[in-house]
Amino acid sequence: MLDERKAAVQLHILIVGAGIGGLSAAYCLAQAGHKITVVEKARELKGIGAGIQLTPNSTRLLIRWGLGKRLEEVAGFDRCKVKPLFRYTGSLLLMQTHGKDFEHESGGAPTYQMLASAFVDITINNLTVGTQRADLQKMLYELASPYMDLRLGSEVCFVDPSTSTVSLKSGETLSGDLIIGADGVRSVVREALGNPQQLEPMHESVYRYLIPAEEMLMDPDLRPFMETPSLTTWLGPRKNVVGYGIKDRSLYYMAVHVPEIDSQVQDVHTTNGDPVQMRAAFSESCEDWDHRVLKLLALAKSNRLLKSRMLHCRPLDTWVHPLGHVTLLGDACHAFPPYYGQGSALAIEDAAVMGNLFSRISDRSQIKFLLQAYEEIRRPRASATWLDTMEREVWLHHADGPEQQTRDIGMKDFRILKHRREHEATIPIYGLDAYGYDADEVVDIWWKENGGSIVSC
Repeated sequence: MLDERKAAVQLHILIVGAGIGGLSAAYCLAQAGHKITVVEKARELKGIGAGIQLTPNSTRLLIRWGLGKRLEEVAGFDRCKVKPLFRYTGSLLLMQTHGKDFEHESGGAPTYQMLASAFVDITINNLTVGTQRADLQKMLYELASPYMDLRLGSEVCFVDPSTSTVSLKSGETLSGDLIIGADGVRSVVREALGNPQQLEPMHESVYRYLIPAEEMLMDPDLRPFMETPSLTTWLGPRKNVVGYGIKDRSLYYMAVHVPEIDSQVQDVHTTNGDPVQMRAAFSESCEDWDHRVLKLLALAKSNRLLKSRMLHCRPLDTWVHPLGHVTLLGDACHAFPPYYGQGSALAIEDAAVMGNLFSRISDRSQIKFLLQAYEEIRRPRASATWLDTMEREVWLHHADGPEQQTRDIGMKDFRILKHRREHEATIPIYGLDAYGYDADEVVDIWWKENGGSIVSC
């Protein structure tokens, strides 16, 4: 929020889901002056998902909410400085910098890398790895906690838009002026909109694992990856590999995207991975892959390897129920595969927009119109990000040939991101248009142009 503006009328808002998006919304809407109840089916807060990157479009909001110092404490040592992109053979395609120039051009906000919560309680060399994704969730919980009623162990089984109520599995019914579904890709609230999102399995799985720093530092080829805070990507035919240091660079996080050969695997659920099976995906072309990648793959151990099937989720036609008291936020309305690293960022943006808009409400009759404004502002942004994400999936995995050559030539003289505007047709990703987005500023501009029509309602 850019100021201390409070709503003229207090709403009771029910938020379903206490993940990053739900807690962000709880804080923003509470700051707007509303009464907040958050219901979460889990009995304890425990973040889920893969590794998380907090890019400038989200960190500027978190810093604005007062979390800048905490972010530095938790992930400051791992603040990303460079993002090298290599062809799978090892030739450098692009060196993106994240120094002061990048932060200035992207709106003055940093990029942080945080650990996947799926690795909580995995023990490596007698070190129990904490979860930095859960650290972010904890930050947001502590931020919102004084202003919300959090009900853990409360599973929503039905939403009635006509009465603005949710029914819990326990038999209890809760009512509010507004219901926000922040309950993820399998959203119960989304079902109430009559337009369920179809989760379609992709022909790809991702293996994730951690490598202790000492194993990296012992190898002169791998040591540089631990010495500079960086996110390194290798692009290959139908495969890509991503790695970065986390937990004060005491660990190296790896994500290895490979074709899924098991047609029976139809879900995104995470299971223990088989390092032999993972390495087998590279066997036909292993002599062509960068030897550093092969060394990183060799360091995967069965007791610290996870595997997840990728899902494809098409954009929804609408985020708001026609009666105007139920809406969606975050993955519940725009779940992305992890090629762009914007899932959590857009959920945080959604929350900021929601809070900013509902700080301006003066009558309950305006709820529907404000929700329509929320969708008008956010859905094009989410749809564009989904399109960029799917284009990036293709872009990352070009087979050797004309399209791959066009991609690589486009990056040949594009070594520093700050020159992007001089080379408009080069890179469809890593754009300042994504990182430079300021959700509060977007709402303020929208309100100046359109707010009068809502105020007069």
